[in-house]
Amino acid sequence: MNNLTVLKNIFTKKSGFNFFKFGLLTLPSLPLLGSILLFIAAIIGSQKRSDYFLKDKYNFPFLLIGILMLLSCITQIFIPRDNVYSEWDYSLAFISLFNWLPFFWVFWSFKTFLINPKERQICTVYFTIGIIPLIFSCICQYWFEWYGPFGLFNNLIVWFQKPICSGKVYEECVTGVTGFFNNPNVAGSYFTMIMPFTIALLINKFKRLSNSKYLYLSIFISIIFFTFLTNSRNAWLGMIIIFILFNRFWLSIFLLFILFALFPIIINNFELFPHEIKDYIFDLIPYTTKQKFSTLSLDLLNNMHRLTIYKTSLLMIISKPFFGWGASIYPIFYLLRNEEYAGHSHNLFFELAINYGLPVSIIFIAFLAFLLKKSIDLNNKNTNKTIQIFDQAWYISTIVFIISHLFDVQYFDLRISITFWIVLSGIRAIIFEEEENLKTKDRIIRENS
Repeated sequence: MNNLTVLKNIFTKKSGFNFFKFGLLTLPSLPLLGSILLFIAAIIGSQKRSDYFLKDKYNFPFLLIGILMLLSCITQIFIPRDNVYSEWDYSLAFISLFNWLPFFWVFWSFKTFLINPKERQICTVYFTIGIIPLIFSCICQYWFEWYGPFGLFNNLIVWFQKPICSGKVYEECVTGVTGFFNNPNVAGSYFTMIMPFTIALLINKFKRLSNSKYLYLSIFISIIFFTFLTNSRNAWLGMIIIFILFNRFWLSIFLLFILFALFPIIINNFELFPHEIKDYIFDLIPYTTKQKFSTLSLDLLNNMHRLTIYKTSLLMIISKPFFGWGASIYPIFYLLRNEEYAGHSHNLFFELAINYGLPVSIIFIAFLAFLLKKSIDLNNKNTNKTIQIFDQAWYISTIVFIISHLFDVQYFDLRISITFWIVLSGIRAIIFEEEENLKTKDRIIRENS
């Protein structure tokens, strides 16, 4: 077998789908390996396509966004070096494009692996199984206090996690369970993005009375449990949205779980038990969880650091609405204006507007809304309930991502951004499939009329 034949065998859709599946499986736990596998899959997925990139009208909004981003970066070169820009390197604006431009290609390329319901269901399994190492790392962090660092492949990949805060002074810690993500908000974001796929699998397995239903039930319960223990209010909101969007039955299960989780807090506020029992049960709640609930008071609303961040973000957007300020300049501007540090605007769409201009942010938001509406409308017309529930998971995951990024930005963690673009590509595939089915039905009707 010559080298050309070997290369042809590698560059087939079947082999590309294998790279894609194992990329999904390894992305959360081995992000470098997962990214390489997915990159190879993306190259294979770009080959021998009848719907080449410029032929697909759904790529045009991202093509326009890419052009506007490039123009924004070029304009930053010629901005006078004032007290803000003197502290900033304009090359950062160009480097930041790697967070976006490659994914516009991925959005188109990955569609080939998600084009039919069977492939999307298989990917749902790999998404769900891929979260098991994260659950394992959360167990190690929360119960066994294993923090690492643990090196793999000669320290090419390192797992490490910090202790969870216990209230001790000068303690280097995190505010909730993180697993190897090492950030509770990022871990919570990933949990809630994968949760809809786990729910779809769970519904399907119980419907078919499959023997694997208990495995997926265990994963599902673990995801809920550790999402709650991340103490990320964003993740808690995401869980509520997921259960509401699925249906009331799943919402009731979620509410029962939350009631059970909050039981120690509830009984602590009622004179139903002796103080010794109340103190013992209340001590079971992690310190950081109690702290989160204590800061939910509306009295603190006007003093929230987040509001100052949003006000500064809006000021920056209004000041330079067309091409923005340039990527990575927000911390500098915020520090000069407020004399304290903030790493980003805590809103992905503000971040886009600040970095590249308001038109980029508006086009991005509008196109996401269009894709979601289109996929939801087409999915509601689908009479196959199994396909409907699985496809529902793809758009619910996207909705949770969008809402989460209204209050924080986890996007710049590579695992979150890659997962988001894969899910968005899945929505594009759903739309493509349903549109093709409708065209086929119309053609058959015309031929028979």
